[in-house]
Amino acid sequence: MEGLLDQAELKRSVRTCQRQMARRVSDDEKLSTILGQLVSLTRSSGGFIVDTSEVGTKGQVTVLARQLPPRGSDDYGFWERVGRRRIPVGELSALLDEEHFSEMFSFPIHRDGALTGMIVLEGRSDGYPQALFHELSPLIQPALSVLESMALRVERFALQAETDPDSAPASAANSQDRRVLNRLVAREIQAASLRGGSVSVCWLDLDDFAKFNQSHGEEAGDRVLCQIASRLRQSVRKEDIVAAAGGDEFVIVLKDTDAPAFYQRVMDAFGQPVDGVKGNARISASMGVSVYPDDPSDSETLLRHAEQALYQAKEEGRGRHRVFDFKKFRVIEERSAFLREIERALDNREFELFLQPKINLEERTVEGFEGLIRWNHPERGRLTPDQFLPLIEATPLEEQLGNYVLHAGMELLNLFQKQGGGYGLSVNLSPAHFLGERFLQDMDALLSRYPTVLRGRLTLEILETTAWGDQDAAARVVRQCKQLGVSMALDDFGTGFSSLSYFRKLPLDEIKIDKSFVMDMEQQPEDEVIVESIIALSKRFGRRVVAEGIESEAVAKKLAELGCDVAQGYFFSRPLPVSEALSFASSFECSVHTKVTC
Repeated sequence: MEGLLDQAELKRSVRTCQRQMARRVSDDEKLSTILGQLVSLTRSSGGFIVDTSEVGTKGQVTVLARQLPPRGSDDYGFWERVGRRRIPVGELSALLDEEHFSEMFSFPIHRDGALTGMIVLEGRSDGYPQALFHELSPLIQPALSVLESMALRVERFALQAETDPDSAPASAANSQDRRVLNRLVAREIQAASLRGGSVSVCWLDLDDFAKFNQSHGEEAGDRVLCQIASRLRQSVRKEDIVAAAGGDEFVIVLKDTDAPAFYQRVMDAFGQPVDGVKGNARISASMGVSVYPDDPSDSETLLRHAEQALYQAKEEGRGRHRVFDFKKFRVIEERSAFLREIERALDNREFELFLQPKINLEERTVEGFEGLIRWNHPERGRLTPDQFLPLIEATPLEEQLGNYVLHAGMELLNLFQKQGGGYGLSVNLSPAHFLGERFLQDMDALLSRYPTVLRGRLTLEILETTAWGDQDAAARVVRQCKQLGVSMALDDFGTGFSSLSYFRKLPLDEIKIDKSFVMDMEQQPEDEVIVESIIALSKRFGRRVVAEGIESEAVAKKLAELGCDVAQGYFFSRPLPVSEALSFASSFECSVHTKVTC
């Protein structure tokens, strides 16, 4: 850690923004990504980016991107008021001057000496010292670039309309101004709502038109644009609208039609050679479509979604059209919102470890516990891992939550030690976290904070899938973990494709038999044979055997007869809060011939 920010996290955020800047996505999406990284990196509760270019003419600012704090928090009402797309500058100033928001990060954006925008963050526990401005500059600079590009585009549109109104292809809207397009689409949405109809917004962009201009000259390019505009008008009905959207882009608004054949008819306008150009030149285009009310967004968002579908069509090979998938978008949007909730939950320490007792079948005592994470959600109640862990796969939160579990596990082992108990604790690690670049470094730093004796009581459980990609890499990390003094276990054994090789390549201490084999041992003789074979093989390789998923006395008794070392499952106990788990362990009495008494 150098300065006020984690430098590794800062580098990841910069790379994320760089990738987004390189993609053909809308300015709003770029700014939303930048804002999200700023909020996450500074551990702020919320933030927004505004365009102030209309303050002088209209006395209002435009909210380009925002990220809300948790619903129900003290400042949530403020952010809801900022949530309107345009708000009077006086109202924003009053909101920013409220006593509650005296500690804010407010970064003004200037162009040619004039204020054109502002980035605002709020809710960082350590405040926003001046040094933070400098550390965040690699993320603020992309935001400046986007706002600069937006300002230049508006100026170009205005200048072209003022000096040569006929230079653009004729269109029903007769304007390249995005705001005019927005009003046009808003009008059509309102009319469609009244008649119970639909509106298809089609955003077209000519493919590689800059190369055409370079080869044939801009004058030929202008003639082609006029021809294309004429062909587009001929491809649609009289009630439909064709509008220029700037440069080599067009917007078509179709009323009450959402048919692939009709979209293809529009695309066919580009199939014929263009007139007056040497070389029998042909022009292709890509098109993105968003459809109201399937996509129930407002006009501005509907246009943006059509642009996103356009970029998808471009990425898939050009010369084609794609319809914006609003349902898929909502799933992604909800996942992103949920990820932000998890990030805040980590900061608010809403997660805790529940403990499931692990029973030594030979000594018939509780020898330790498995730590299983739970999320005490402020609105949805207690959530189990299957309700949130799948959502964080392949995200930085996978590592953050894994480290949280490791820290909590060591705290529990320290607690056990202070209370005079020698209980062990096992915790689960995801493959991405276990094989991550920082894992061993973070693990070493964590263990160094606690008494050495605790290391031998910590068991790290990894899945078979951890070694699927590179068994040598997995084996190397396992060996290094053992050198640090912790034990290693292979979880859910028997469900993978190359299980036997793990005995030979991975220097593991424990094998955990997958519960799917254990639970059905009484009804499925084949499962009992599998369990017996795993136990025998494990013993030959010097591995301890843990069986999970035990739900009956008969299964517990059978496992003891087969030589299984450790058992856990609902027959003994469900996962419990820490205090209840310790109480259970202290009063535990076990006989596989009688019911468990506590």
